[in-house]
Amino acid sequence: MNQSDKSWEELYNTVFESKYYSLMRSKLGLDSSRDRNREREDNKVVDDLLRVMKSEKVDYHNLFRAFGQYTVNKDQDFLVLKFFKSRQNQEMFKNWLGDYDRVLESSGERSESGEERKERMNRVNPKFVARNYLMQVAIEKAQQKDFREVQRLFEVLSHPFDEQLENEDYAKDPPLWAQSIELSCSS
Repeated sequence: MNQSDKSWEELYNTVFESKYYSLMRSKLGLDSSRDRNREREDNKVVDDLLRVMKSEKVDYHNLFRAFGQYTVNKDQDFLVLKFFKSRQNQEMFKNWLGDYDRVLESSGERSESGEERKERMNRVNPKFVARNYLMQVAIEKAQQKDFREVQRLFEVLSHPFDEQLENEDYAKDPPLWAQSIELSCSS
C-alpha cells in the first residue's frame, strides 16, 4: 500500500468513525454537536452500552426504542429487567445507566423534558424493522398465493417510527422458533 492509499484509508476511517458515533449519540438522545472532550466521553458510553448488549445478546432495535421512554433515575428497573437476565449484565447495565445519567447532566440534557429527548430518539430509533422471521412468514404465505401478509408488512414497515399500537406484534423480539432463521437474497 503506497502513502496515498494510506492517507485515503486514514481519512475514510476518521470520517466513518465520526459519522458512526454521531449517529449512535443521536440514538441515545445525546447532542451530536458537543465539543471534542465531551464527544470522547459520549463515545465511551456508546461503546460500553454495546459491550453489555452484546454479552446478553439484547435486541438492538427494541432496547434503543424502549430507551426513549427512560427518565433519568426513574426507569432503571424497567429497562434492566426487561432486557437483561443475568445478574452480572444487570449490574453492568445499571452502572452504564449511571454513566449515561452523568453524560446527560454534563450536557444539560438531563434538565430538559423527557418528552423532548423521547421525540428525538423516536425519530432515529425505529419501532418496526424487517426481521427475518417476519419476512419468512410472509414468504411462506406468498408461496401459497396468499399475499395479505406481504401487504400488511409493507404497510407496517412503511412507517417504522410510528407507534402503530394495532401492530405491536410486529415489534416484538423474535420467538424462539425463529432465532436461527437466516434469509438470503435468493429466498
